[in-house]
Amino acid sequence: MDETAVNQQPDHLGASELGTKEHWDTTYVRELENFSSDPTDEGTIWFEDAGAEEKIAEFVVDTLQLVPANGTLEKGQLHGQDRSDTTLPHPRVLDLGTGNGHLLFALREEGGREMWNGAELVGVDYSPSSVELARKIWQQRRAAEAQEAEGEASECDNAEAFDQRSKGTTNSSETDPIRFMVWDVLNGDPNDLDLAEGFDLVLDKGTFDAVSLSREPFDHYQGRRTCEVFPERVVPLIKPGGYFLVTSCNWTEAELRQWFEGLSGFRLFSTIQYPSFSFGGQRGQSVSSVCFQRVESGRSD
Repeated sequence: MDETAVNQQPDHLGASELGTKEHWDTTYVRELENFSSDPTDEGTIWFEDAGAEEKIAEFVVDTLQLVPANGTLEKGQLHGQDRSDTTLPHPRVLDLGTGNGHLLFALREEGGREMWNGAELVGVDYSPSSVELARKIWQQRRAAEAQEAEGEASECDNAEAFDQRSKGTTNSSETDPIRFMVWDVLNGDPNDLDLAEGFDLVLDKGTFDAVSLSREPFDHYQGRRTCEVFPERVVPLIKPGGYFLVTSCNWTEAELRQWFEGLSGFRLFSTIQYPSFSFGGQRGQSVSSVCFQRVESGRSD
């Protein structure tokens, strides 16, 4: 894709109730009620038919290698730099528009929970009901992990070995690997996220889709649409060399590149492939996942 095509934004989507906060507040109030009645009902998993969560988790572990086995990276890349036998710092991951938190749960299970010991996984959403639901689901999952660990302890002859295997399953809030908070990517103060240098990885599974369906103008951004403001709000959340992985059912890979690549401070890093289909002589995917890397200069070259 040439530079002109990248820097030319696609046509806007039509407005929809899916682009309103009222819709998502109502949705998560209902899903909270459903979860309270049936703890096995954790709510909607977006893009489940395409297996998006599994593919995203595999990509993060196998391609980005943020948490290689045993905490070392033998032959791979960390923030775009070739590394060999390098001990990784604990990665920081931010999930924008976390909903029920399911993507972070799937990510932590990929490759084994022990790989994520010491990591910081943060899910944010502008709907308080969403955050309440995610916290309740996480509390239930943590209780199940603790019960599982107790069962393993009763069967484990080597107490020291068990201690190493069970790290990260404690219920202590000081070591909780996942936390959820109410925060709006379009209006929130990044300092509320303990931003420091930024996150190693920011995830977006459907949030930009919802933002793109809103017609709300931003007065303090010269009246631009929310989808036009979104990319520049995401960039500062990511440390230089870090990654932004966006998954969409409304935008193609080429269109996502137009929105985020080039002037926004990202360069294309990789994509995730899904089953394709043919229609009208054209081939496409029902879901697109594109990974961008933040460049220090703010340019894609």
